[in-house]
Amino acid sequence: VYDGHGGHRAAEYLIKHLHGNICNQDAFAAGDFEAALRSGFKRTDEDFLSLCRQYRLLDGSTCCVVMIVDNHLIAAHAGGATPAFIQSYE
Repeated sequence: VYDGHGGHRAAEYLIKHLHGNICNQDAFAAGDFEAALRSGFKRTDEDFLSLCRQYRLLDGSTCCVVMIVDNHLIAAHAGGATPAFIQSYE
């Protein structure tokens, strides 16, 4: 989930780059998905901030990512987008 503010460019950048930046981490290939999420988020943030400095952009975005691996949920978020999980007992 991406929610841009101050413009659409940050959310669009996340859509195009975050997934690849997470999956291209060595930690992802090693199965350390939490480390891959941290590194992928950091890389994406640094790259977009570089563009913001270069082009004087003021766009931002919140982001929420959830991965399901085997029987585990792994979540990561930036900004005000915090995941909430609800378990059904039906």
